[in-house]
Amino acid sequence: MSSENEKSTVALEPLSDLGEPLEDAGALTQSRFRYQCECIAAVCIAMLVRDEIESVTCEWHEDYIISFRGGQLELVSVKHRESGRGPWSLNELCTRGGLIHLFDRWRLARANSTCRISTNAGLKTGPHEADELATACARVQSGEPGAEEEIAQFGDLIVDVLLSERQRQSDSSAPGGKESTKRRGRRQDSRQLRIDEQLDPAVTALRNEMCQFLACLQIESDLPPRSYISSHNILKLMAPALVDLGRDDADAEACYNTLLPKIEQANRDHDSQPRSMAAYLANPRRLAFDSQMIEKIGRRTLTRTDVKNCLVSRHSAGVRLTSLPASPTVNLRSSRLVKKMQAGGLGPTAVNAAVRLRSHWIAAWAEFRTDLPGDAAELADLKARVAHLAALAEAETRPAESYGVEMNRLLATLLHPEKLGRQFPMRLDPLHLLGLAYELCDECLIWFSEPFELEAG
Repeated sequence: MSSENEKSTVALEPLSDLGEPLEDAGALTQSRFRYQCECIAAVCIAMLVRDEIESVTCEWHEDYIISFRGGQLELVSVKHRESGRGPWSLNELCTRGGLIHLFDRWRLARANSTCRISTNAGLKTGPHEADELATACARVQSGEPGAEEEIAQFGDLIVDVLLSERQRQSDSSAPGGKESTKRRGRRQDSRQLRIDEQLDPAVTALRNEMCQFLACLQIESDLPPRSYISSHNILKLMAPALVDLGRDDADAEACYNTLLPKIEQANRDHDSQPRSMAAYLANPRRLAFDSQMIEKIGRRTLTRTDVKNCLVSRHSAGVRLTSLPASPTVNLRSSRLVKKMQAGGLGPTAVNAAVRLRSHWIAAWAEFRTDLPGDAAELADLKARVAHLAALAEAETRPAESYGVEMNRLLATLLHPEKLGRQFPMRLDPLHLLGLAYELCDECLIWFSEPFELEAG
């Protein structure tokens, strides 16, 4: 399955329902933030071995959004912090740590989403501090008694921070960028007004929303620092994933270094012109507008196929054909492969070798397949490319009266992984491809002579 076709089946509509991000300049500057890309890489690697992850979308409302099967979304905010600045306090986590921003984005998605803050900096301990908040969020999600009361307390605290932050932003927008004397007096009187806010229905609704948000928020504070996140992802994530896929973990670094630029490209997305909601509502061609939004999301979205296409091998030959015992699985006297090769003039040694290579291919594919949805598409694509090269070999040799021997010789030189036109997620030896060609011959898709009637055997 091609990446573009797969994206057409991925549920991009829930992301488009969020609308255009209010600010979209992030995608233009994310090429500088390699750390965020490396955090996304960890999710992409997990997508190889976790079937429930459908796709990852970069820089859409949050740093990235994970789409799961069934339509659920996880909005993730990544915050790197140098060790010298210490752990996040609750107030810092709300403002500079992205919690309030994440809350605003969650309000667009609501019940269909969960949220996560990912950081390397740790959380400040103590009463009503960030570490206690993370624990309360985890407790309420696991259904522990008393956790809802803790979340309600933190909800009140965070809403107070949110209202103060909005007041600060409003004050800073005053003429000259400074707080006027009148505004400063109003801010000093705000302590008394907090009592009235408790009775304000809008504030009460905001506090209820905040509690709902915290009940689906996860805070992870143990990410690797910038200095060795690459090594961590390669050794702890990519290498085990390759082993699970039946590949050589020696290729982990090469695969990771191929994946990362793909993520950076999705993060950049050069077509990042913001479109206002007013322009959208006034535009009679809204369907075209929505199509543009879907295309934009698609450019920022990475699917399992995108990631699998990054699984390169440093070896194009010298691969062991299979670790399974491969023995001929066909009747040497009656198989279609044998009859067709004999009709093409190939001798008994070449015929026996073809039968054995076909058997090796069947055993190898049993190891290569991952039982993920993309297996059938990968095999179909590989068959099409091998059949195309076989057609080239036939075109070169067919003018001769008996061309099977020459076609077989030329086919052996053409069938090489580097000539397939793309990287496949499995380590292929040229003899794998020749074995597949003989399998296609048995399926009557490749001939070594003029076609003739084959008896069922």
